[in-house]
Amino acid sequence: MGLWVRAGSWSMQQLTEGFVPAAIVRGLGSAAQAKKLVEVGLWTTADGGYRFHDWGERQMSKAEIEDRRRKRADAGRKGGQVSGQARQLRAQANAAPNARTSTAPTASADARRAVEQLPEHNATPVPAHGLGNASRGARSTPPDRQCAIHRTHPAPPPCGACGDARRARQRWEVAHGNDLRADAVQRREAARHCVMCDDAGWRHPPAELLAVNPDPPVLRCDHHTVTSLDHWHTTEEEATP
Repeated sequence: MGLWVRAGSWSMQQLTEGFVPAAIVRGLGSAAQAKKLVEVGLWTTADGGYRFHDWGERQMSKAEIEDRRRKRADAGRKGGQVSGQARQLRAQANAAPNARTSTAPTASADARRAVEQLPEHNATPVPAHGLGNASRGARSTPPDRQCAIHRTHPAPPPCGACGDARRARQRWEVAHGNDLRADAVQRREAARHCVMCDDAGWRHPPAELLAVNPDPPVLRCDHHTVTSLDHWHTTEEEATP
């Protein structure tokens, strides 16, 4: 599946809508791997390369991705303008008390009022991986199905405590299943709102890296840390045996 993942990340980055040229495939994997993906129905052959099967049903189109990027860029510019105004006014408010002029108190009060009136800049919230895990820590280890007395008994006799333990285990399994489904939804939402990875949560290798290494390491995105080119090179060195 390594070729399938790397090729998918490349297609998402280059906005080829599921098409991967044969030359890129040779850099990301082998002809045997590509043939296997075609045989199992994950890829189809196309003129000059390969195409992901049902790409449009699982991924956004090029137009949709470009529209999303444009909206995020516009939001970032607006947020940067607000943040810049807020920083400037906060600096004025902090510096005003140290001014030795008769207008210092008035300037300080005006600056603080202006800061309070500015809307706080909040980026699109990205759910952090692991949020809520602490509150669900008690459900990380399943309780025993039998009471402490009959815990190791292969065929325990009728026991009220064992019945209570069995029902507690059933409740745990229901709650644990709900936790797993909630975590899956949270991870999908985090990937959808993250500008650094695709909707599957994979970080895209930068073009500068692909130019020197057609088979870079695949990184899972944490939706917070900005990955620099140096970080990619460090990851490559750590992955080299």
